[in-house]
Amino acid sequence: MTEVWKAVPGYEGYYEVSNRGGVRSLDRMLSSGRPRRGKVLSPKTSKSGHRSLQLCMAGIKTWHGVHRLVLLAFKGPPPRSGMEGAHNNGVPGDNRLENLRWDTPKGNAADRVIHGTEMFGMKNPRAKLTDKQILEIFEMSSSGVKGKDIAVVMQCTPANISSILCGKHWRAA
Repeated sequence: MTEVWKAVPGYEGYYEVSNRGGVRSLDRMLSSGRPRRGKVLSPKTSKSGHRSLQLCMAGIKTWHGVHRLVLLAFKGPPPRSGMEGAHNNGVPGDNRLENLRWDTPKGNAADRVIHGTEMFGMKNPRAKLTDKQILEIFEMSSSGVKGKDIAVVMQCTPANISSILCGKHWRAA
């Protein structure tokens, strides 16, 4: 596929983004009158794998997700308010145009379940209970132990136990 570059909306004359997910600055004159050569920028990669970078205009620096810049330049603004950039293949660092689409937060969350990247159960870094303890909770509940008594044994709140038993937390991935 041929690489195509388009201006980043709101940063015309300063930055361009490609259909392959690259971002570059353009040659320009700084406010001090010194020339600045354009270059391909190196985005930072977050723990989740998403790539972002800082764009600067008129002395104001702002962080932007590369996937969002690609979508804005090539597909335009989101069709509805609140929509976000979604990766079709579940790889957050793959910012090629054919891998991106606008979607609702609910649709994006459903993708994480499909791709196996949702942080259910022990995958969640904030998890306080192990898979073994969850099984114990279900066993105690099925043998008639009350939620508040299970909470005492597991050293958590009755609300946590209720959320686990009703499937709000610790769903099977």
